Amino acid sequence: HNVKQVLLAGGVAANASLRTRLAEELTPLHIRLGYPPIEFCTDNAAMIASAAFFHLSRGEQHGLALDVQPGLSLPFVKK
Repeated sequence: HNVKQVLLAGGVAANASLRTRLAEELTPLHIRLGYPPIEFCTDNAAMIASAAFFHLSRGEQHGLALDVQPGLSLPFVKK
């Protein structure tokens, strides 16, 4: 792969040590490192809570038997 840029996002992007170490590793390889401002480096808890609110407001309820689907296809994402 001809990697030109790495983007770090989510809660892990708030880790200053990780940002520094990645920059140290990527700079000699001429790979740019990008990440959002610290105030936007959060986990998905707010997004999940928002999605739950909208589902509940439509009367949808799911039990605790829900399971993850790590291989779920996202047809709008190009590979």
